[in-house]
Amino acid sequence: MSSTCQLCGAKLGLLKRFSGAKICPACEELERKRLEKATLECAQLLEKLWKGEILAEDATKGLTTIRGQGYLTGEVQEIMIAVAFREFCDELLKDDILTADEEQRLLTVAKVMDIDQEKLQTQFRDVLNHLVVARVNDGRLPVLEGAKILIKKG
Repeated sequence: MSSTCQLCGAKLGLLKRFSGAKICPACEELERKRLEKATLECAQLLEKLWKGEILAEDATKGLTTIRGQGYLTGEVQEIMIAVAFREFCDELLKDDILTADEEQRLLTVAKVMDIDQEKLQTQFRDVLNHLVVARVNDGRLPVLEGAKILIKKG
């Protein structure tokens, strides 16, 4: 049990020490505000990315910077990215058509968000199914390598 705040060195009250707290109430508030700011920055960055307002490279740098600040754990940022990706896909597919340009934008956003084919097939299976249907609705069927069609006589 520490008797002083690990961030500012202020003396911790009796209840704070016995509860296992490592920082004082003032530092707790400061840390809470920093977390809120980092969360907001991350959400705004992801929104700008999927709206096409910033380049993929800038979004990648921004996410790296936010993560480097240490206020958003990898897990929290992953949840935010997953929510943002779903929102992006919902907006993109609201007309149930996925054009080639929209697909290219989707691939760019997915790359920045570190969403690969494996994640699409597991974590975003419903989105993947919607993407396939929307692509077909645009008149673009998926290409199957080495597919064989069996023709029935008659």
